[in-house]
Amino acid sequence: MPFVVIAGLDDSAAARFSSQRANELSVPWQMALTPGRAEASHDILTDRAFERLDFYNEIIRPTGCFYGAVIQMKAGDLSFHVNVCRERSAGLYHAGELDHLQETTHRLNSILSWQWRLQELSVHVETLEQAIDGLSDAVFLFDAWRRPMYLNNAAQALTALDGPFRLGSDGLVLQTASATRSLARMMTFALDEAAAPTSSTLRVAQQGGAPDMLVTVSRGPLPGYTPRGVRAARVAVVIQQADALAPIMEAEIAGRFGLTGREARIAVELAVGKSLAEIAPSLNIGMGTIRSHLKGIFGKTGVNSQASLVSLLLDGGRRIRRSQ
Repeated sequence: MPFVVIAGLDDSAAARFSSQRANELSVPWQMALTPGRAEASHDILTDRAFERLDFYNEIIRPTGCFYGAVIQMKAGDLSFHVNVCRERSAGLYHAGELDHLQETTHRLNSILSWQWRLQELSVHVETLEQAIDGLSDAVFLFDAWRRPMYLNNAAQALTALDGPFRLGSDGLVLQTASATRSLARMMTFALDEAAAPTSSTLRVAQQGGAPDMLVTVSRGPLPGYTPRGVRAARVAVVIQQADALAPIMEAEIAGRFGLTGREARIAVELAVGKSLAEIAPSLNIGMGTIRSHLKGIFGKTGVNSQASLVSLLLDGGRRIRRSQ
């Protein structure tokens, strides 16, 4: 949006300089300028030639000014120019005055450029925050000392006074001591810079017949997302209902990796924290059969361990499928 700042002129002169007529008459004058360099009117035109300009006679002359110093700046989408004008009796602009105008304007350009970038970044980040706050999954970001740096709306509800989880001095506290210890170990591993970056998952049973929750821990903030004020976030924790994930994931990974329906079911059950010993009875198959299915899953997905398989599935299956 264009804006004009005028100083040292009365309202009538200010209106004249900011008018559409002034803008039209100044175009040839502006085209004669070298962008980024402060120049004096008397270095571009002789006094006699300047006096014949409509721009001078209609816009400048009524103010009593004659000699001008001007600089035009353009950087990306940002462009502006600064004009300084004084009476003819004040004499020509000397080199030192032009250098001062150029230095001052370049500083102003830097300030405006950074302000523009910060404004765009603010809008972008606010949009991301609105998007992640709208997720049904609870998202937590912790620093290197496991202090909470950011909670989205779902995370705040989950840790409210009557919620199933709470925030403690050592991070997130789950419903049982064993689950809390397991989560602490997962966060410690995620904080280990020497370890390969990966995600780990924990299935947490809830009391009162509520659906189990799936807790996923990964190093660093969510990809492409860093809310304002959480530059030190080192661990991301996402909590979601485990069973709500299964139907969507089964169809997705079956199509992506060419798994059979049973293979996809086994893979998803592993991803939500169940063991082979727990999965086999639910499918009415023995351990030998489920291990055979698991071998087939490994071959189609290109991994060689259950931990790698779970990491692959929780990462959305973005790894490249190993060629057969």
